[in-house]
Amino acid sequence: MRTQEALDLRAAELVEQSRRVTARAAEAPRDQWLTEPNRTHVIESKE
Repeated sequence: MRTQEALDLRAAELVEQSRRVTARAAEAPRDQWLTEPNRTHVIESKE
């Protein structure tokens, strides 16, 4: 079932990307940003 294998691979890639984003956010807690689905970065102000 090649389609399922492709989905599993994509899911694994997304999990790894999520881990990297989480680690980066943890390393820089002062930078409160979110990653939107279109990969633009949104800066949250604390005002």
